[in-house]
Amino acid sequence: MLILLAYMKVLLLFLYFLPNNVGGCLVVKPKNPDLQNCKCSIDLFNQDDIRNNNGGSYLANQKAWNPIVTATDSCGLSITCDPIAGVSSFMTVMFRSNGNPLYMTGDRGDRTVRCVDHPLDSKVKIWIARGTRVINPAVACVKLEIQKDDVPMNGCQCPPIKHIDALGIIQMDSHTSWLARKLIIRASIAVDSNCEVSFNAALLGPTDFQLMLLRDEAPPIFLPIFVPQMRRYLKDDIKPAKVVLDDLTCRKVGNAYKWDYGSSKITDKTLYMIGVIGILLVITFPKGKIAVKCTTNTRKWTVDKAVDVPTIDVIYAVCVDFR
Repeated sequence: MLILLAYMKVLLLFLYFLPNNVGGCLVVKPKNPDLQNCKCSIDLFNQDDIRNNNGGSYLANQKAWNPIVTATDSCGLSITCDPIAGVSSFMTVMFRSNGNPLYMTGDRGDRTVRCVDHPLDSKVKIWIARGTRVINPAVACVKLEIQKDDVPMNGCQCPPIKHIDALGIIQMDSHTSWLARKLIIRASIAVDSNCEVSFNAALLGPTDFQLMLLRDEAPPIFLPIFVPQMRRYLKDDIKPAKVVLDDLTCRKVGNAYKWDYGSSKITDKTLYMIGVIGILLVITFPKGKIAVKCTTNTRKWTVDKAVDVPTIDVIYAVCVDFR
């Protein structure tokens, strides 16, 4: 009898809890990253991880979230960033321990990121991204801050200087749209009452950086053209807290004020100031011919008689009027 009563109690308890489970369903979250049978590994980075990454810590103040990461049958990587509320523009970023971040937006990974055999030991697997080995890779979706606001002019009567983001660059004109494929960040620009323009390079951290001026319906101005050491910084360079753009001056012409850059009377319109992560190699030559040769053993181009110019994979030639 006691055994029967115990059995009935167990049955009643089972029936009591059963309705709470009948209406439910088992939700299985897909694995992320899902690398299938690929022997490489990859991490997902949050803001704290980004802050602790030597090459990418300058992005730590930007909102970050996880992309969907999957591998193809041939161990190519597919990275997808889904939009989130409150963020209108973002980029897919691959962080690494052996260099600055790689910006994957536009190519999604796939053909450019792949898990392959180590050339010296097929038992060892490595990541290759855009032809270069990537050590300890991790990916994140990172907000691209949209900026197109005025720099305070503090009484300077020359045309305004504005910050601009990648989306604004695309909308400008064909002279500048190619720059939108680069990582554009907000440089800390200051203009005083005497129209002295400066920026804070110390905020850039350990990264390659170049400051540029953009103008509506005109070619961009690569600020290193006249004074290279003051406008372009490599990762390990000392970066001053105040760098004066002393070759950017405001002059009065009749009743109006215009900006000059060096010996060029550049504009009576708005200037847009941007910071570009990574060095844009710009080589200027005097009038006349230059020689460009293909190095047969490396299959890369070299520019003849140029000083400190590394070999480059792709060259773009253009005649630019900087007036």
